[in-house]
Amino acid sequence: MQYFRMIYAAPLFAVALVAGVFAVAGTRWGIARGHERRVAASTAMIAAGMSAAAVITAAITLPSAGAAAPDRYLSLNVLTEIGQQAADAAHSSTAAAQLLINLLLLSWLGALLPLLIPRLKVPSTTAIVVAASLFIESMQYWMNDGRAATLSDVVLNSLGGLASAVVGVNVLRPRLARWREPEGAGEERSVPTSSTQSRSRSSSSHQN
Repeated sequence: MQYFRMIYAAPLFAVALVAGVFAVAGTRWGIARGHERRVAASTAMIAAGMSAAAVITAAITLPSAGAAAPDRYLSLNVLTEIGQQAADAAHSSTAAAQLLINLLLLSWLGALLPLLIPRLKVPSTTAIVVAASLFIESMQYWMNDGRAATLSDVVLNSLGGLASAVVGVNVLRPRLARWREPEGAGEERSVPTSSTQSRSRSSSSHQN
């Protein structure tokens, strides 16, 4: 199993390294060419941030949690387990931290993916988060290294992803779009041109 984890982790770190290289190269290209530099720089930083978050997520969810379980364990008792986790969180800081981790585990994906792919909406972003959570739980079940694959974790991951997708689509993406605008673009839209003013005066004179 240790060999498998090495094989699995190597591509993740390779992807993170390549993304970092492209992030630096994209930023330098945007500055050197002077064309859409803010778009190039922000896109590179978002891609690099997502790659780093993916590696951290893999490091949290895939390493062994102790002795290998005698049999693969899959739990589908969603409401019972979530209720138990909430009850435990009220009395234990460790349980509260575990619940918070499950909620925030894939929040980076919900928040950053709509910035990288502008056409994504909240439902499609949430669907991708759900797919990522199912993939993680499937890996934990298949690796059989002491971790339990539970549907309640998928639900908690998805709820956190949904909340972060709402923030990413409705808050972060509009702010990023405004920040990416060329300087003076907002003023050009709000200040009428001389030709527009002349046409307006001509129209008003004809009406009179």
